[in-house]
Amino acid sequence: MPFPPILSEDGLIIDGKIPHWLLTALVRLYQNAGIAWIACHQPQLHGAVVVMSRVPAHAIGDLVPLPIPGNAVLRLYHRYE
Repeated sequence: MPFPPILSEDGLIIDGKIPHWLLTALVRLYQNAGIAWIACHQPQLHGAVVVMSRVPAHAIGDLVPLPIPGNAVLRLYHRYE
């Protein structure tokens, strides 16, 4: 499954019901691609929690309110059988 390239100066929010192994793989993939920060959408918190960051504006554990103009949101949905 190909994943879209993201500009390294942008942040990335991963959204969708996916297995933990896939979420971990995506964070590692985009971390190695040099993305500025990565967060996982948490609907119950009305935002996304930062899980990786290279910039001081977003520390790990910060809650990023949604929506954020100018940042990519990668929506993935896994069908559970």
